[in-house]
Amino acid sequence: MKIGFLFEDNGIVNKNLMDSPKGNPGIGGTSYMYVILAHYINKMYSDIDITFFREGNNPLESFIKCVNVGNIYNFDSVDEVKTMDIFIVNAKNINSKLIKKINKIGVKTIVWAHNYISAEQANLIADCSNIVRVVFVGHQEYDKYIDHRIIKKSTYIYNMFNADLPEFYRNKEYKPYVTYVGSLTRAKGFHILAKYWKDVIKEVPKAELHIIGGGNLYLANAKLGKYNIADEEYENEFMPYLIDDSDSGKIMKSVVFHGVMGQEKSEIYHNTAVGIINPSAETETFGISAVEMSACGIPVVTRRMYGLIDTVRDKKNGLLFDKYSDFPKLIVKLLKNTTLNEQYGKNGIDFVKKFSPENITKQWYDLFTEILNGKKAKVIFPKDNYFVDNKWLRVINYSIKNVLPFLPSIIECTDKLKKILKR
Repeated sequence: MKIGFLFEDNGIVNKNLMDSPKGNPGIGGTSYMYVILAHYINKMYSDIDITFFREGNNPLESFIKCVNVGNIYNFDSVDEVKTMDIFIVNAKNINSKLIKKINKIGVKTIVWAHNYISAEQANLIADCSNIVRVVFVGHQEYDKYIDHRIIKKSTYIYNMFNADLPEFYRNKEYKPYVTYVGSLTRAKGFHILAKYWKDVIKEVPKAELHIIGGGNLYLANAKLGKYNIADEEYENEFMPYLIDDSDSGKIMKSVVFHGVMGQEKSEIYHNTAVGIINPSAETETFGISAVEMSACGIPVVTRRMYGLIDTVRDKKNGLLFDKYSDFPKLIVKLLKNTTLNEQYGKNGIDFVKKFSPENITKQWYDLFTEILNGKKAKVIFPKDNYFVDNKWLRVINYSIKNVLPFLPSIIECTDKLKKILKR
């Protein structure tokens, strides 16, 4: 069985991609998932050969055959791609140009959806006969498209996480660290945490905010602002909340920006009391950093919305808020209530076992086998959180569309409304 991956690595500079089981070396989560999935497929299944059709030249494990295509839209120019049994592409790159290329090579294609798919992209995918599956990375992300035609060729497989590493633990005597992990871009919601940080300090004066990540997490050469932390416009939005009140213009002593980090971030995790992942929850389809923190026994606080609901279970391995005004209260609650904090931490260690590489890789192998045997996808209905992201409405619309298939899906309606409002 030959599996090809269309791998974007032009934005990755000086990172070691050869030891993926040891953790993310400080690259985007999507790129890391490509590398670690390839590793475990090779480790567990000898009947699969893997080829990366790539842009860059970062060193990869020796079992991966690399074919440089210069640009992801040139993959159809190399003969090797037509010999693949299955070809995997990133959903965010789906457009009419890529669809034409997929049709040209005529290979059974999987669209791996680490990002939300627009209505336009969903329609292109649904109409492309060579795209045989869409793999969403979470149940919540999958549910968003339950009433769209794309669901007939879709499934979901969670991202994998290797928790069996010695660095995944928290010190018994941890410190009052509140640790944010993620890119410092507006979509990742750091400005929300910054806005409420002084409220946390009022309640817990010894608390420290540790920020792991930067505006250059997904693009190493990104131009940063005055503080060399994030894009200038975004820095100007969140930095006023984190400046000392003494008019010195200096960053508060309780705030530490660590920048983009790889496996060395575990030293901070060891002393972390509360983990924070994207307080807006916008754009989140899974939240691998939430899983990483849970593996260390760190409870996570974030918003009850989108993909983070799959990785942070309220009152199990963390706390979820509905109103932003409750956000700092939940942080303070976990800083003060050590018994609750430690219980959620223990729960998290058990919870992340469901994302083990062995479990997730087998699901991928089973999917490959299904595709090559010509099996169709089965619709998986929502199980919970019906009042999140209008899921109840999508389920009702699914039933109505069985009778009136010409009606639009909710994602088509909302995307159209957004375009109208932008005019």
